[in-house]
Amino acid sequence: MNYKKISYFENRHRIKKLKKFKSLAIKYFKNTQKSFYNRECVENSIAQKTRSQINSISPHVNLIIRSSGIPTSIIYTPPPMIGGSQQEIDLFDNIFLLHQYDINKEQIFDIIEKSIGVYEYDKILSIIRTINPFFWINRILSYIANIPFEIFKSFGFEINSERPLFKILGFIFYLITVIASLIAILQAFEVF
Repeated sequence: MNYKKISYFENRHRIKKLKKFKSLAIKYFKNTQKSFYNRECVENSIAQKTRSQINSISPHVNLIIRSSGIPTSIIYTPPPMIGGSQQEIDLFDNIFLLHQYDINKEQIFDIIEKSIGVYEYDKILSIIRTINPFFWINRILSYIANIPFEIFKSFGFEINSERPLFKILGFIFYLITVIASLIAILQAFEVF
């Protein structure tokens, strides 16, 4: 979920998760050495344990960073002597292979720090969203309006929410949900 649509508590959780990942990455890289004979990385026992911890939270951290709008991929061009075509490399999916591509590990830390900065900058707005009742009403109505799409997904249909058709359908479902909710509220007060 986009960082502009989360509560203060989720914002705080994401910052903590990013800082934890950064400290684990620092610990991992401090306990590894690049081999002089080949392009392999030698890990000691501390690095191996840390690697396991990084693997367990890496997919979630990757999603958190992407939700902040910071790209996690770079375009890699192999050296001319080796040859090959350009390719997009996700730094977090390949964190343990950076040495093979001669990619500086500082790029990982730069991405993490940029993402932390995005969430820190949004902290005040997340507090405002959290105390705003319309934010929560919108979240509930969006969840309800999303149910038809989840049903279609469970039957195997591929739903791409970026396509115009699905945006229009999403808006229609949302509008129907809002109208039905307003009618239910008015009926509760016996206006109808």
